[in-house]
Amino acid sequence: MSWQVFKPRKTSEMYVALSKHHFTLSPKAANALNADNVLLYYNNETKQVKIAKADGEGFTVSKNKVLANRFRSHFGITAKGKYPCKYDEAEGALLIDLLEE
Repeated sequence: MSWQVFKPRKTSEMYVALSKHHFTLSPKAANALNADNVLLYYNNETKQVKIAKADGEGFTVSKNKVLANRFRSHFGITAKGKYPCKYDEAEGALLIDLLEE
């Protein structure tokens, strides 16, 4: 058997993946946000999540992940999967529409 190489694909998409415990930012989303700490917001009417850069407070971003299980349980967010997001320069935040998939 000969050696075969695996070349991982890089994605140019901007998305956030929601799991039971974490929000995982795509590399493009993490670069756009460029934050070590974030604040999480939820709009129950529009079913949108906002991840905004914070100065020394809020949730820590580690390896493009945000531990968000308490946030999810507080607002009753059960959505899982990969959701497209947009970067709002005026607010310095990522906006995720949970009605899109």
